[in-house]
Amino acid sequence: MDLRPRFPRGLGLGEGPLWDLRFRYQDGGAPPPPPPAFLRLARVL
Repeated sequence: MDLRPRFPRGLGLGEGPLWDLRFRYQDGGAPPPPPPAFLRLARVL
């Protein structure tokens, strides 16, 4: 199955038309922002 036509700018993570059990995929773009709990943990560490 060739999915290249659905992602002409490359494959990115985020709200998009395709997903599996780990992520949803969108056409290119920036990665989604990390959750606030992760940011707090990263600051503490």
